[in-house]
Amino acid sequence: MALFATTFPVDGAQDASSFLEFVRHWLVATKGFSEEELSGIRGTSWARGGAETRTNGADLAGFRLREDGSSLTISFRRPWVTIYATDSGATAKRPQILRYLVGDLGEGSDDSFAVGGDPILLGNADIDRASRAVSGLFGREMPVVYVSAPAEEPNEKLARELAKALRDEAHVLVEPNRAFSKRLHDETGRNTYAGYVGLYWPNGAFRRVGAGEPVDAVVRAVRAWWLAECVSPEETWRASELPNPARKIREIRNEERKRRRLPPKETAATDEARKTAEREREKALRNYLREHGARGFVELACDVPETGAEELLRTTKEALESALKKSAPNSRRVHVLTDFLEHEPQILDTGIALRSGETDLVYAGERLQIARDALEAYLPGLPATGNDGEPDPRRAFLEETLERVPRNDAPGRLKDRIQHLLRGYVVMTAPIRSELQKFGSRGFAVSGEGEHYKLAYGGDNRYAFTMSKTGSDHRGGLNQASDIAKKLL
Repeated sequence: MALFATTFPVDGAQDASSFLEFVRHWLVATKGFSEEELSGIRGTSWARGGAETRTNGADLAGFRLREDGSSLTISFRRPWVTIYATDSGATAKRPQILRYLVGDLGEGSDDSFAVGGDPILLGNADIDRASRAVSGLFGREMPVVYVSAPAEEPNEKLARELAKALRDEAHVLVEPNRAFSKRLHDETGRNTYAGYVGLYWPNGAFRRVGAGEPVDAVVRAVRAWWLAECVSPEETWRASELPNPARKIREIRNEERKRRRLPPKETAATDEARKTAEREREKALRNYLREHGARGFVELACDVPETGAEELLRTTKEALESALKKSAPNSRRVHVLTDFLEHEPQILDTGIALRSGETDLVYAGERLQIARDALEAYLPGLPATGNDGEPDPRRAFLEETLERVPRNDAPGRLKDRIQHLLRGYVVMTAPIRSELQKFGSRGFAVSGEGEHYKLAYGGDNRYAFTMSKTGSDHRGGLNQASDIAKKLL
């Protein structure tokens, strides 16, 4: 099953009634609905022939359509539109409704960046704008694709190809020259250079794509991020009646990040006041995260002592780093653990908070289980007592956390399932293909390539596998299952 998702702003003057009016025209023009069938579409809720709409005041509305094995879900939260589409084909396609929707409702602005099909050409005076784009500090909702200069001239040809392919999915910025790249590094400490393409996610995470990589590689990376960010059609539908939690979370985090960048004289007057302010901010963030079940956050629950909290934080980071070194290269664990460390674990009054741009991709509670596995593997290496003969507080912390965080048996069940499915594999039958497409919470996108099939979990090419179209070894299927388990579980 192919998936497509994105979020983008439209003209802020448009409201829920404007969105529903667009839906009405589109259903008449492309799906053969009559005006009589659509007479109630402007009401609080309406449903007919696989189509459904709802509205909640002037700022919130939703539309979804199910037909022939595919579905389309759109939420409108003025001025933001989120689209999630599923298709029975092997390749994700950009829904045609996107072009009409943007044309009818107009293009909006994300932070200071206009949304459209043209790249943003930076000039030498735009260093502040570039810094804003790559820092992830200012509430931007859409990814930035940063095309660095291979020499002294910008790579406009590549940028225009990317902007056309990623219209309404990402901002494409074009660096003017190599000197600009050095200035950007001096300003932010992070940059892309020498013709490489940098992908800067709104949560502050960063990924670099090599010079010479095809446009498709960048497009696939951006679309995989959107699929992880949007999570599911059902959540997209719920977004039409709820405020956007991801934006609220970023507001709280960005306030803290900005504060840390201020000169000392502009921070709290006393150390105690500063600590109190930090605790209040963390409490507000934690409460919001719990209330909305937000993505990107897991908590290792424990009783944090008044003294020694930094030691617990250091132990957590050491456990994550140790697990990262032992994980299979380019595996799901590597990506999640790396993200935990890049986002810096934080101390809360009820435990250690781990933040990540990765979402639970393979099974519910995946990130928490990966963190738990890291602590459990690190525990045997700690002494039972310290130099003073007292119980080692680090060991007590890990034991308490492991007791409070129950083990998730989903990885074991999924491993058994894939081994059972592929044991004795000879040919890709319809039942095997169907089970692969339903594996885990996302399923594999299965496509044929020459003498092999390509399996891409969740459509994400970071988790891609090749499988022979005709099995020649009685252990071939089990070896394939083992490779899948090592990389995903």
